[in-house]
Amino acid sequence: MKRYLQIILITIVTLSLIFFTPSISASEWITIDETDFDEGTYTNTHYNNTGTCVELNVSETSGYYTSKIFNASGKAHWNDISWEQSGTFGYENKDDLVLWMHLDDKYGAIVDSSSYGYDGTYNGVLYDQTGKFNTSIGFNGTDDYVDLPLNMEEIGIGNFTLCAWINPSTDSFSRTPVISIVGKETGGNTYYDVAICTDNDRDISLIHKQHSTSHQYYANLPDLWDGNWHFLVGRCSGTAHADHELFLDGEKISTNLGSYNLIENSLGRASNYGRFYKGKVDEVTAWNRSLTDEELLDMYQMGITRLNLSVRTCTDEDCLIDASWNDLGVVSSPYDLSSYNETTYFQYKFGFYSEDSTYTPKLFNVTVNYTFLGINHEPIVTDEIPTNETYNVFLPVSLGVTIADPDADTMDIRFYSNLSGTWEQIGSTVNDVHNGTYYLYAPYFGVYNTKYFWKVLVTDSVGESNETFYAKTFYFVTGNRTSSLCGQIFDIQDNYLYMFLGMFGLFGLLSIAFFNKRNK
Repeated sequence: MKRYLQIILITIVTLSLIFFTPSISASEWITIDETDFDEGTYTNTHYNNTGTCVELNVSETSGYYTSKIFNASGKAHWNDISWEQSGTFGYENKDDLVLWMHLDDKYGAIVDSSSYGYDGTYNGVLYDQTGKFNTSIGFNGTDDYVDLPLNMEEIGIGNFTLCAWINPSTDSFSRTPVISIVGKETGGNTYYDVAICTDNDRDISLIHKQHSTSHQYYANLPDLWDGNWHFLVGRCSGTAHADHELFLDGEKISTNLGSYNLIENSLGRASNYGRFYKGKVDEVTAWNRSLTDEELLDMYQMGITRLNLSVRTCTDEDCLIDASWNDLGVVSSPYDLSSYNETTYFQYKFGFYSEDSTYTPKLFNVTVNYTFLGINHEPIVTDEIPTNETYNVFLPVSLGVTIADPDADTMDIRFYSNLSGTWEQIGSTVNDVHNGTYYLYAPYFGVYNTKYFWKVLVTDSVGESNETFYAKTFYFVTGNRTSSLCGQIFDIQDNYLYMFLGMFGLFGLLSIAFFNKRNK
């Protein structure tokens, strides 16, 4: 009868949960203002009310922002996390981007990722060098260069921008172009050229030749040859000296006027002078318009500041159980979270890093998209073996529980004892089981006439621990040696054993009395 009542109870509870549990729905958490961000934790960071963002504290070059622990109020499927940050100048789908070389190539052509597809040919072997972004291309200063099939007409004559991250060798100061682009005047014979160069006497320069008149706009910058990466930009917005500008590491620098001629499209070579660039180059771009100061600063900050994303999904509200951080590094927004376990709790953390304390990465907002799958219900423990508070339990002992999960999740079962004075797991975890009764042979409880405590912990497949209600503690008392032996022989329990023994004794006494009376 007890077993039938348990089955009826499980059925009623399961049906009620099915019909009264909220339906699946798409949801999102948005962190967008100071009130939202203040629910998390700042480490060497703060919220800037003027800039409406989280940023590094003054003079700091590293720090963290850790979000609050988000509660989906039930099982959730994590879709993605997206955010807005500084230093994310978008290159994609820009018609004015004429050349875009990441220089991450391992062999073969140097790929142009712009819509024009001006792939270059590398005449060298220094692929796969350490770069500013991933890897870079190296130049030996002797005969390495990249041919560019770029059309000068795509660049334009009087309005352009050339950009490159460079790390020139500390022992090379010859006048050589990082990137040079030349072309003929339409319908004529006059050559045009534009270039940004490292120069002799530790100069950098912007070269621009128009209508047979070549101008060099240069500046002396000895600190450029320090073994580090620097962001070099040449920008032109007209024909006057003031319209030709050089930028180094996001800052505009004053230039002097000189003269210099180039004759080819290439990276790293001035063949008419027999000179070659020595060092490494990364992320080269050419534009047929004059980029703004703000755009150039954003491009620079992409190279010196970064946000590292870490996330974790949790099964408890404090993220203490099996909730280690997954450090994803520098990734693009949005980031796909679909591979993470379907749980109830979620948390993210951004690491803030800068190579220059003058600049800080900025985090403006964060959105976590998830699908609510319904409330996850705890497994139900309907029966324990031996029954709690049972006396005269026969040896050897087997522990058992009857369990069911209303959400039809698989379950894990763990048995514990405090034989050593502290609760420790006994036996192996019973993994990925469904509704039913499960046993653990427990020779640990091997002393007669002894009171033993044991505990069972049942968790479901999404990790929802039931320690507060279904981590039940029970006890039983073992019988003496005689009762245990008889119990094993006759396979009977507790009071039935004593009833049997009593009846057997009474029958013996009556038999003795009967035979004594008959013999008189």
